[in-house]
Amino acid sequence: MNYFQILFFSTLSFLANAQQEHISYTYNDYLVQVSDSLLTVIHPKLNTVDTVFSDQAKAYYITKEGAEISKLDMEKLQYANPQKYSNIDSIDDLYISKENSYMLSIVGPYISYAYEFYFDGGAHPSYGKYYLSYNIETKKRFNLSDFFSDEEVYLALIKNEFILNYVKPNKAANLEQLLGGFFMNAGCDYSLDLSSFSFGKTENNQVTIFIGVAHGCEASRGNFELISVQLRIPEKLKQPLEISSEAHLLDTD
Repeated sequence: MNYFQILFFSTLSFLANAQQEHISYTYNDYLVQVSDSLLTVIHPKLNTVDTVFSDQAKAYYITKEGAEISKLDMEKLQYANPQKYSNIDSIDDLYISKENSYMLSIVGPYISYAYEFYFDGGAHPSYGKYYLSYNIETKKRFNLSDFFSDEEVYLALIKNEFILNYVKPNKAANLEQLLGGFFMNAGCDYSLDLSSFSFGKTENNQVTIFIGVAHGCEASRGNFELISVQLRIPEKLKQPLEISSEAHLLDTD
């Protein structure tokens, strides 16, 4: 019997407004709480709370000793204790760091979310966007190969127009060669990671997979391409996808 067939799917609750400001999702013994800035996984029986993502925003200075001092604390110190303020040997640059995440899809124990970041204060600003995945049971990322065969993924990708900009069919006969060819030809521009995806709508026994292709190196920071492919729904995902579809927990791009 398939693993998912013997799983007991507990009551699923979906509480959200039009902006999806808050979602409560129950899977077996896990409770997933999602807001605009925070996603946590609660396991009452184990008395654990795991934070999958939490938005961050801060402005700070870095002393020559490597310590961080927030912009607000520096301003307070300047007026509250001018002598101590003048004795702080800090770097003049103000550092600004922002991190923002939002949920893309939840299917069974599989969470997909987008992560965006911005950093300024060094030699140049840095920014980018990634699609990330998280299995609430293993606390690790998951991959397309966990659900689909290499041949299925290869046949779907090799027909994608964006992929064909970097890989020619006569140069890639299988998924390994396709990924290798993309790595060599896309180089710094893009990086293709098969764990960077979300689950989209289902139709005619197929599921849309959205893959977030991020920049390949710092020189191409900010590059991001969203591609989609359709794959046959494997048996172990049929019930979880049906539940998520009914609860509006699939990515709509």
